[in-house]
Amino acid sequence: MIKYFAMYINMVLLTAMVLIAGMVSAQFSNQAHASIIFSTPEVAMLGVDPPGSSNITLSLQPVPDPGAGLTGSIVSGSEIWLNYTSSMAIGKPPRSINVQITSGIVPPGVLLKLRAMPYSGSGKGLFGVSTGEVNITTNPEVILSGVGRCYTGTGKNGHMLEYRLEISDFGSLSLTQAANVQITYTLTDN
Repeated sequence: MIKYFAMYINMVLLTAMVLIAGMVSAQFSNQAHASIIFSTPEVAMLGVDPPGSSNITLSLQPVPDPGAGLTGSIVSGSEIWLNYTSSMAIGKPPRSINVQITSGIVPPGVLLKLRAMPYSGSGKGLFGVSTGEVNITTNPEVILSGVGRCYTGTGKNGHMLEYRLEISDFGSLSLTQAANVQITYTLTDN
């Protein structure tokens, strides 16, 4: 009986040692785990750079030769840039950027035109593609299509903008007053 009792004690001690060893190894593992959750918000932001370039003056220019018509001025170059950031869910179609008149009226006989030049800069991603020159009216006109997940960079990065006036009907011109027109750019889902 003592022999069986001793074997029973040894078995209990052995079981206790195995359990303690298991708990010790569970507490002192050479690995640890953490769960990380990634989240990216949808972003659709745009702006005209440099700040203050939102006041653009266009005028009709006289020509020096008698009998010649007036020509519209062009404002373009490295001083006016359209910058944007676009982040969207996978599977969504590319976005577009449109422009429209939101306040004021273009004088009779004149068209207000805009061209977004091809992308240039230090940004990353899938940039919009210019749709060419558009006539800016009170209806939205797409100036860039195919805007994917990207950022253009700030300052002289993105798309240079070229504005110009075109005389559409010389007989309708009324040059007695200056006209003030506000245009709005919108980065929109398609």
